[in-house]
Amino acid sequence: MDTLDYILLLSASLVANMIFMLVVPFLPLEFSRFNISETTFGIIFSMHPFSSMIGSIISGRIMGLLGRKLTLTVGSLVMGLCMVLFSSASYLENSTVVVGCCIFSRAIQGFSSSMIQTPSYAIISICYRENKQKYLGYYETSQGLGCVIGPVFGGILYAFFGFNITFYSLGGILISLSIILHFNLPNSLNETDETLLEVSQPRSDSPLSPHTPPVKVSYAQLFNSRIFSLSAVAVVLTLITYSYYMPVIPLELREIGLSDVEVSLFFLASSAGYLVCSMLFVPYFIVKLDQRAFIAFALLFDGRDQLLIDPVFPIPRNLTVMIIGQFIVGVFCMCLMVSLLTVMINESESRFPEQKAYATDFSSGTFNAALQLGQTIGPVFASFISSHYCLSTACKIVCLVTVLFSFIYGYFCIDFSLYSKTCESKIKEIDPETNGTNRALKT
Repeated sequence: MDTLDYILLLSASLVANMIFMLVVPFLPLEFSRFNISETTFGIIFSMHPFSSMIGSIISGRIMGLLGRKLTLTVGSLVMGLCMVLFSSASYLENSTVVVGCCIFSRAIQGFSSSMIQTPSYAIISICYRENKQKYLGYYETSQGLGCVIGPVFGGILYAFFGFNITFYSLGGILISLSIILHFNLPNSLNETDETLLEVSQPRSDSPLSPHTPPVKVSYAQLFNSRIFSLSAVAVVLTLITYSYYMPVIPLELREIGLSDVEVSLFFLASSAGYLVCSMLFVPYFIVKLDQRAFIAFALLFDGRDQLLIDPVFPIPRNLTVMIIGQFIVGVFCMCLMVSLLTVMINESESRFPEQKAYATDFSSGTFNAALQLGQTIGPVFASFISSHYCLSTACKIVCLVTVLFSFIYGYFCIDFSLYSKTCESKIKEIDPETNGTNRALKT
């Protein structure tokens, strides 16, 4: 895959995320005249990640039938058409019909999103196997950039032209991009391991011998791995921390005096943190760290910073603190996503050394399904808790669960033997004569 093909992948990701972030602030504001409850908005928001989760689960099979290229282009086309349908909802006057139209269009948008993201993860991981963290980081940069540009670009369109033109425009862009993707991406992206990659020989520690038939890749086989399954749970939790407050906080911000455009710009904070981290930290620093240990510590700090989303005493409750909280959550979400996807792909490849491309397809599908599951659970959970208590209560619960899970992940996934061996080798370097024994004790 050449540079132009990679840029096209980034472009599809950028526009899809522009659309996703535009819906977050404008949906509650556009339809507030219907007195739709917070719980209903939570359900509408959750339809996108729920249907995307379903699409991601079966994406391995879809890519097997259609190929990675066609799966990606069809997903882009369907999402563009879906935005045209979604924008038409503003013409409706019956609240029940509006809710039904929003749920349906969000479900189609979510399924098509899985057809964009899952093959993109798989293609990048396969074509840039030796530098997948770096190029996955750039791909996440495009997602963060889309989340940043979306509210700005969409806020301007919304202010001057209204709801319909905003989503008609972005839908048209995505439809045009799907045509460009179809005619420019190489057909070789659809190939299997034997043609797309050099066939890998089993590792020296692999139970497979050269004469043993390879084990068929399946989700059941992948989830037999403790590291893979706990990493998938960590992905779910990461996206809960990133998305749970989104359907609730726009109305709270409006109550404290922010305009519609200012509400949309508020969401730039998390996207800015996401973008800064993906551009500066991931390509140059995170690749040098122990990924599993980093994940455990990042979960710990991500959980702690949930208290800044809707702060209560003794933390001052003001807009500046909330923006800082948004920024920090964006930073940790970015770091965790790249590290978790890398760990899941490496673990799947170590289990299926002769079928790395297929293993990457399935692990990418699992990763994306876990992302969408987190985005499904989060908004429904926060909407329910907020309607009965308040948003700060939801923040405290998410904080507690994330911090506790960080210790569980660290205990079961970090290979502490590596650190003990490193310490022993350091001691031997200091005092090789006594093989690490303290000189003072020797004398």
